[in-house]
Order: sequence, then C-alpha cells, then structure tokens
Amino acid sequence: MKLKKLLCGALCAAMVFSCADKLTFLGSSEDFSITASAASFTVNASDVTLYAVPTDMTGDLSLPAGYPTSFQLKVTGASDVTYSASGLKNITVSDTGLISIVPALKYYYVYQPDPRYMWVSDSPMEGEEFIKTEEILSFGSATVRVTSGSQTATVKVTLVNYAFEYAEQVVSKYVSEVLIPLETDYEKLDKIGEFIAARPYNGKFQSWQELTVSGGDCWASTNTVIELCTRVGIEAWSRNGNMDSGAGGGHMNAIAKTSDGKYYEIEAGYGYTTTPRPYNITERTSLFSYKQSGGVYMIYQYDGKDSVLEIPSEINKKTIEKINDNCFRRNTGNFTLTEAILPDTIKTIGTTAFYGSTSLVKVNIPDSVTTIGEGAFANTGLTKIYIPDSVTELGEGSVGMKWNSSSQSYSPVEDFVLYCNEGSAAEEYAKANGITYARPKTVGDVDGSGAVDRWDATLLSRYVAKWEGVEEQIDLSLADLDGDGEVNRYDATLLSRYVSKWSGYDDYVTILI
Repeated sequence: MKLKKLLCGALCAAMVFSCADKLTFLGSSEDFSITASAASFTVNASDVTLYAVPTDMTGDLSLPAGYPTSFQLKVTGASDVTYSASGLKNITVSDTGLISIVPALKYYYVYQPDPRYMWVSDSPMEGEEFIKTEEILSFGSATVRVTSGSQTATVKVTLVNYAFEYAEQVVSKYVSEVLIPLETDYEKLDKIGEFIAARPYNGKFQSWQELTVSGGDCWASTNTVIELCTRVGIEAWSRNGNMDSGAGGGHMNAIAKTSDGKYYEIEAGYGYTTTPRPYNITERTSLFSYKQSGGVYMIYQYDGKDSVLEIPSEINKKTIEKINDNCFRRNTGNFTLTEAILPDTIKTIGTTAFYGSTSLVKVNIPDSVTTIGEGAFANTGLTKIYIPDSVTELGEGSVGMKWNSSSQSYSPVEDFVLYCNEGSAAEEYAKANGITYARPKTVGDVDGSGAVDRWDATLLSRYVAKWEGVEEQIDLSLADLDGDGEVNRYDATLLSRYVSKWSGYDDYVTILI
C-alpha cells in the first residue's frame, strides 16, 4: 500500500476521479512453432510475447490487429498435464493451457489525515472511505510451468506495454524528421516545447512515453524534455520548481545546456487540458535561483551540477544578501556540494540552509555575515569552521552540531573545532554547547600579534633580505601569501601592498584554520 499525491501545485490541474473503463484486448492468439523440451513431452513454445495497452490509456490508443493478447499452449507426449503461472499477477494460465492477460484491481480510499491525498491499495481496506477501483496492468515477465508427473517444462511469457512501443516510434520519427534537421540547439529546444504543448495536461502520467500517448503532468513534461534533448545531443536535467513564485509542491521543470554554453529553463508543465498548451524557454543568466522578500534578495536554490559553488554577490544587478532557509538542505538537486564560497554581501545564513549536506567539507563565513540560523550547518561534513566577530547571532545547532532524531535534540560533533576570537559571540556559543574552539591565524600576520600591519611587512622584507635573527621572529607558515610553497620577495611585495591598501590585494591575507 502506498500514498499517492494528487496535487502538483498551482501549475498542476486536479485529478479527475472516475472508474476506469474495462480493458478491451484487440488482436488474436497465434500458434507458434517453437518447442520446449522437458523429458518425455514437448510444448509448442518456450517464449511467448503478449501485448496490451494500459487500462488508463485505452481511450487514446488501441492495440493494432496482429498483436497477440493470449496464447494456447499445446503439449505432445503427455496426457496428465497441469499448468501454473508465477512472477506477474497479470498473466494467468487456464486448466487447458490458455495463457491470458487479466488486469489487477487497485482500490482508492480517502486519506483521512489530509483529504487532498488518497490511499492506493492492492486489496479492500475496511473502515476507509471508498473512492473507486481501477484496473491496472503491470508489464514484465512471468513463468508458466507445464507439469506432467515428475517432469516440468517452463515457458517464459513477456507482457509488453504497446503504448511505450508506440511512443518510441512517435518520438524517433519526431527526432529524425523535425529536430535533427534544425541548425541551432535553441531551435531544437523550441520544437521540443512544441511537442509537449501539443499534448494535454494529465495529472496521472509522469513518463515521456505516457505523455506522448495520453499527455502528462509537469514531471512528464520534464522527462520528455530530457529524453528529446538527450537524443539530439543536448545536455538536460530536471529542476525542482516548487519554490518558484506561483508554483506548488512537487512542481518540476528542466534545465538544458546548449552547445554555445548557454543555459535555458524549459517550462512546459502548465495544467491545461486544451491544446496547444503554453510553454516557455528562458535563458538563465545564473544557475542560482533568487527571490526578494522583505526588501532582501536571497538565493533559494541551485540548479546546476557543480560541487564547488561560488555564490554570486549579485544576479541581474540585484545584490544577494541572504542564503535562504533550506537552500542547500541535503544537496537537493543534481549536485553534490563539497565547498561553498560565500561573497562578502551575505548578511544572513538561513535556518537549516546547509543542513544534511554530508559532503560539505569547506565553507567560508565572510565578515559581512551577522546571523547564522538554527541548524544551518548541522549534520554536514564540516570538521572546522571560522566564525568572524561580525556574527552576533548563532541559532540552536547552527554549527558544530548534529541532530539526533531519536532524542529530538542537538549534540556536539566529535573532533569539530570552531575557530573564533576572544569575546566573540561564536566563543560564547562554543562554550554553551561544549564545542572545542581555538584561535584562528591570519596569513600575513607573520609576528602572530593578531593584526596584519606595517611591522609584519617590515619583518617579512627583512627576512627575504636575509637579516640576521629575523627568522626567529616570524611564523613562516603565515608568510607564504601566494601559496606557492615558498617565502620570497613576491610574498613581501604582496604584503607591503596590502598594508598600503593597494586595491585588489585583500585576497592574499586570509584566515588560516
């Protein structure tokens, strides 16, 4: 038994509850000449293929003549024969050896905790509010056993979904005759959208094959975009659309990358029952989705595939100031996040923004950040982090903590170190939660005074000039500003320019943890 979702959101149409028409099988059985040997008797087939159209698609597609829907087994050399079928409930065999297709029943009941949903069961459920029954076909392979005494022969029976076979024919023809002759990838994307829009919205179907025959929902539209793009050499993938303005839970659309390096969002999931339906192809200037709330522009989703994410400081000339709640929660999407690089425009990291991103091992917190929400970095792969003095608010379990679902509480992560300055909010947070903390070091602070100033630049210049006794006064691990593994005149030049406030040299003075 499983719970099936009825609503796809604002862009999706409601499912119509009605009893399915009974499946009508067309075609006829054929007497195949293939034989299967089993000791002292033979059977006239070892492999049988039958065809059917799914019960909920027979209004749109009929099985052509010549596609068998049953098969009569014939046994020679034995008289006391019995038959049995296993492996696929839709395949049965009679006492006389007639292999047939029998649809199974699904029972639909109101899901009492939320009437927008319903239970789907393979058997009747007592005490539940009944909605309807529906005939269902499952496709695949079954085994029919023919037994005489102690001897048994087996016959493989394959039930083929003709709707999928038909969809393959339609799509292959569309690709070869319509898409491939087009010159540009964008033209191909437009024709892919047109292919989908020519078919009605159908909240029951989610595959490209089903959409081709009977229409489909936003998931079907997305899968069709990906399938057709793949066939013409365009990279495409699904995108979670339920956070977009006006969308509802479960909405999906697609992203495609064309050969000229551009990204396009394809939206063809609109819930219209009349055709052609609308569709949109929008060029994406950034793979980070953003929105405005309360006068603040925030990142709420990443739609690409990279593992190291450099979050932009602005998108379309809008300054990004927040990582929204749940933005990268459990890496929702097509990527595995290992490192996040935050710009110095970010002021707030939202509640559970990175929660559950177990592959995340590196992140910077810029001096612009003032607030880190509850559980923001809980249950990640981080073993250390530097929290600057600018952060004055750290929510419960925000860093260095893991959530225990059994106890419904946070606990410190073993071997985690929070780097912070004395008297900071981060230090108080670490003390309150039993988290190990330490003082950070700064590349460029060669004398270890806690500040990068002219004396550091002077000492480093004297060191590279080989002044006697200077080496004992500096920490060489903090003197390699360019990170090339050597401490030389170039490092001294970089530090001198930094303390002289030359533009563009701030990146060479970094926190080392």
